Amino acid sequence: MPADFLMRHEVGHVVYSHLRKAIECGDLQPGQLVASARQLQGSLGVSHHAVVQGMARLAREGWVMRRSGRGTFVQDARSRRMAAFPRTIALVTGEHLSGRYFLNPLLDAVNRDLAAGGHAIRHQTHADDASAVPPPGIKADCAIWVKSSIPPRLTLPAGVPFVIACHLFNAIVLSETPCDIVTIDQTQGGVVAGRYLRESGCRQVLFVGVAGSGPGGWDTVSGLRLRGFEAAWGAPLPPENLLRVNIYTPVCGLEIAREIFSRNGSAVARPSGERPLGIFAASDDLAMGLAHGAVAHGVTLGGDVRLMGFDGQRARFPEDPLLTTVDIPLAEMGRIAVRLALERAAAPDRLPRRVSMGCLLRKGQTA
Repeated sequence: MPADFLMRHEVGHVVYSHLRKAIECGDLQPGQLVASARQLQGSLGVSHHAVVQGMARLAREGWVMRRSGRGTFVQDARSRRMAAFPRTIALVTGEHLSGRYFLNPLLDAVNRDLAAGGHAIRHQTHADDASAVPPPGIKADCAIWVKSSIPPRLTLPAGVPFVIACHLFNAIVLSETPCDIVTIDQTQGGVVAGRYLRESGCRQVLFVGVAGSGPGGWDTVSGLRLRGFEAAWGAPLPPENLLRVNIYTPVCGLEIAREIFSRNGSAVARPSGERPLGIFAASDDLAMGLAHGAVAHGVTLGGDVRLMGFDGQRARFPEDPLLTTVDIPLAEMGRIAVRLALERAAAPDRLPRRVSMGCLLRKGQTA
């Protein structure tokens, strides 16, 4: 075999061999951060291409796991055994996700982590009408089911295990197939918002959410977020401070802004030294509509009015303000979903698990 062939195809062997030996002898422990590409280039005297090739082989064989934006970490033996056997994972979404841009960090993390481990990805996007879903024919070792309005049992072949990764998950009629769930603690997220507006000195607060058939006349998501909000605020909100819309959109936020800011002024304008009004919107889309409505009515956000959203969306347009919001760890949800899916593929009959993640405050310009 020509020497140049070996050099072209095994240029990363030095990096691969060095790090594998360090892991096997215990110099690198599970969970430990591996040196950066630049550090490996300097310490091993190899090219950047050699580092990339060597690290890719280590990831394919399950020795390391790459985390976008965080670095490369050593895998434990159990995870290594699962990753050493490439799996086929289906990523199932509904057509309505095309407009749900805020879930992109979750979807991107799933795709990156599966690709980094050398696993095959089968994308399946189906209609949101159950009658229009074709007979499932996708073959996979496990599926990750993201924000679909159709139950998994109607979109996957019988017997395929799955993981639900959905920040709006509340109750779905499941098949008898064991499944794992990655979601967020909606009530805890409401607590984050209520605590912040209370501690920031608001004299009163308004809540804007979506109407539904749940307790108090809210849909499940708004109801849970309001429950946590009121607990942190310290008292139930009076009926006149609870504002309902039909859907989570900026247009609905604009309509509510007209209602709030066109009142007689006593709810918004404040005499010198009086505390500001707080508004908690149950989604960032609602909050963004409220923010633009406030500007149109000459209201200063962050001053007379302090506005908070929920979801952790980034601004899409130059004129959008940076919202103060309850940030959802979507990328981390995606990474956990991948881990659970690989474990479920390796042991389909294991007991179902539910991972409920907390939310954090992200300060912006509106509160």
